[in-house]
Amino acid sequence: MKKLIHHSIALEFCPVPLMLVSSAGEIVEANSRMEALFGYQSGELAGKKVEVLVPAEVRPRHPSLRDSFFASAERRAMGSGRDLS
Repeated sequence: MKKLIHHSIALEFCPVPLMLVSSAGEIVEANSRMEALFGYQSGELAGKKVEVLVPAEVRPRHPSLRDSFFASAERRAMGSGRDLS
């Protein structure tokens, strides 16, 4: 439990928008910068599917993209190697 508390504190004090997402696509935790960026109140994102934050035109195929990311996860920026225009 103590480790989880330290983890939450570190996430909140991170200066950039950040969230943790489970392999099932559920937002486990998001810091206040991430919530503010998307117009959510504190704690509102937790438990929602990450697809609520994905543009509508990409949303239908996003679960398969997420699944392939978790199948061979590596450190990279989201959208890396994809045309996001």
